Amino acid sequence: MPPRKNILKMVLLGGDVFFVYSALFLTLVMRHARIDFWTEINTELYLVQFSLIYIFWIFLLYILDFYEVSVPDGARDRFRNLAAFLIGALVAGALYFYFRPKIGIAPKTTLVLNVAIFGLLLVGWRLFLMKISFLGYGSGGGAASQNKISLAELDEAWFLKTIARQDKLYAAARAIIDFCSGIAGGILLLIIFPPMFLIIKTTSPGPIFYSQTRVGKDGKHFTLYKFRTMVEDAEKEGPQWAQEKDARATNVGYFLRRTHLDELPQALNLLRGEISLVGPRPERPEFTSPLAKEIAHYHLRELVKPGIFGWAQLNFPYGDSVEDAREKLAYDLFYIQNRSLPLDIMIFLKSIKIIFFARGQ
Repeated sequence: MPPRKNILKMVLLGGDVFFVYSALFLTLVMRHARIDFWTEINTELYLVQFSLIYIFWIFLLYILDFYEVSVPDGARDRFRNLAAFLIGALVAGALYFYFRPKIGIAPKTTLVLNVAIFGLLLVGWRLFLMKISFLGYGSGGGAASQNKISLAELDEAWFLKTIARQDKLYAAARAIIDFCSGIAGGILLLIIFPPMFLIIKTTSPGPIFYSQTRVGKDGKHFTLYKFRTMVEDAEKEGPQWAQEKDARATNVGYFLRRTHLDELPQALNLLRGEISLVGPRPERPEFTSPLAKEIAHYHLRELVKPGIFGWAQLNFPYGDSVEDAREKLAYDLFYIQNRSLPLDIMIFLKSIKIIFFARGQ
């Protein structure tokens, strides 16, 4: 990621931290109708309790893309993200104070005012930054090309540099995260299995689970598990690319795919060590073999374990052609070259945002 983008993101974050406390100050001034409100209330208590809420607010801003250098072009998307933040911030604050009645404050009006004032400052701060042209905030120019590899520039040096990367601490952290995610996913799978069994069985004929052979690290094949989302005999005419609005999906299956609930059985694959939480999506051998003949360096995506959530998924969700596969490969190789724990966390959080808005495949 270019240094200027990192600096701009830190400016955005620093401004938000400043303005969230400024909003609290203005809220308390308005609430108590005096600028020296600290003579009437336990200011330290307010600071501590609201700071805990603000941590979640910053997290919410992150997953809603408020720290992206480029902003959504459509007013509808911008308004939706802002509305989601305001509602989420208000609900989170209300739940926090509801479940902690003994802390000594129950600032319902203060919370509403704080959310409203910070919302105004949040918008104003970003509009101000957009006016400073040299910062480049709000312009998406070149954003996509900075998030993928130029396949034409791949050479032996790139391969040797990438394959030689061995970060033992990162590998250990990933292994722990994958195992814990597999355990958590398995528990969640056990909880939702009974209703999922009834829903899938009563809405369409066929099995509950669906398994496919996929290509993993170093080209090894393994069996991937999912909840069935398509009609029986969906591939009676042979393997087919998945479509954005696939006609083969059942009504329930369409919902499961959009929310990624169909992927919960992959907790078993996580525990087996066949996939990671984050990585290039595992493809089917029926597709990888012909694609490798059409696209140079295609098998380089098999240098690392495949994952449930991927960089290519975030940037280029759907693909049903060789050209689409080439584009997704550029994103996969960018991830492989730059893989790190912060990048994995970012991919996971952005994927959670997609699930939150039910915009999955």
